[in-house]
Amino acid sequence: MAETPALMVASFETKRIFGLSECRGRSERDAQNCRFMNALAKLLLIAPITLMVNDVRAQGVVNFRNNVMTDPPDRRVRDTDGTPLSGTNFIAQLLYQDRSGTWVAHPGIAQFSTSAANAGFWSGGSRTLVNAGSPALYQTEPVNLQVRVWDAGFGGPLTFDEAVAAGMRWGNSTIFVYIEEWDLPRGTDDTQMKDFLGFTLVPEPSTWALLALGAGGLLWRYRRSK
Repeated sequence: MAETPALMVASFETKRIFGLSECRGRSERDAQNCRFMNALAKLLLIAPITLMVNDVRAQGVVNFRNNVMTDPPDRRVRDTDGTPLSGTNFIAQLLYQDRSGTWVAHPGIAQFSTSAANAGFWSGGSRTLVNAGSPALYQTEPVNLQVRVWDAGFGGPLTFDEAVAAGMRWGNSTIFVYIEEWDLPRGTDDTQMKDFLGFTLVPEPSTWALLALGAGGLLWRYRRSK
């Protein structure tokens, strides 16, 4: 079938870009050699691109939000008294275990909502898991995740280690498994942390001291009454 002018231009541009030879009009042997060399040239050009794509995809992606999953189970993070957290001084951070077994703290942090309707929730956006998670398109690999939350104060914000050293409230979720899903077409919940469960912060050291003092007082009164 004769090529239309548009097809002829497209064919010429393809050959020019890839540096391919024109094989028509040659002897049968030369035409075979020409087609083989063209196929080899395409392979050598495409292979590095494929490796680059696979290298980029050798890491997973997770939607770091706790306000997008189904409820129940409870997904909220609560203060020491059971009240859902509210305020930009509270920070959430994602931890993940990479393929070497090392726990990595993702550098991105997320602040909690200030509205009463969204108390207990943060919205952190997408997080890339370096050397962890889905190794390639449509391939799954489980990853251990954990969420830590702390009171960063209003003047800093404080890092997690600084907050703990300063006696601020903090807490960790239980470790849970995350698997990036590959629905066709891609679903909005494919990267959600579906196994994340809400948790409660640890009281400040002064609170623990008061509790211990109160318990000691009750014990002393009980023994005295005996």
